[in-house]
Amino acid sequence: ATVAAQEAARRVAAAKYEVELTPPFFIPVWPFPSVGCFGAISRRLGTVPNEEAALAMATAASTAGLAVSLAIFLYGLSLGPDPDKVVNLNYQLLPLAFKVFLKPLLGKASVSDQPDPFADPINVAFPANAVEIGGIIGLIVVALNLLPIGRLDGGAIAKSIFGSRVGGAAGFVALGLLLLGSAAPNEAGLLSITFGFYALILQNGSETPPRDALSPPDDGLKVLGILLL
Repeated sequence: ATVAAQEAARRVAAAKYEVELTPPFFIPVWPFPSVGCFGAISRRLGTVPNEEAALAMATAASTAGLAVSLAIFLYGLSLGPDPDKVVNLNYQLLPLAFKVFLKPLLGKASVSDQPDPFADPINVAFPANAVEIGGIIGLIVVALNLLPIGRLDGGAIAKSIFGSRVGGAAGFVALGLLLLGSAAPNEAGLLSITFGFYALILQNGSETPPRDALSPPDDGLKVLGILLL
């Protein structure tokens, strides 16, 4: 649902600026089949008229993906934990920002560990349900695609707002963060390195420059793009 919303919003924005796109190619996540896919690859069939068009497509896709994922998560949260207590959210796999954002909403931990008797216990898992976890996965996928790398939405936003040079430098920083994240234990590190390979192999490089590279994007789109990044 998240990726479908992203692509629908991207194509609505593309139609507004008369930009033709290829059909979306969905990239499955291996070795995390439960995640679904890292997103869809849509290539432009021509040059965009200006930087505003490129920025509008990337921000529309990201905003739609975040809105749908957040709505799914909140609906799942309203359903309460799985009554059979079979479904649990592995809290330790979440990125740090998600841990800070989600912890007040998750209630009491279902699994905890206390390797040091003099320290507070570590929350390992929280009771959840499949809908709630699906919303969290959607938020993570959108957040990963907002990294300012290559042809990812984050890369398009960064280059449209700050220019190719600054956007390219931001991409190296983002790759460094993924490399740092790959040092995390278990699946958390594997997710970072897997997405890093996906970004480098399938989403690296830049799109063709716009026909009008001098006209700046709308200020409102710039603000939205910076907030998304």
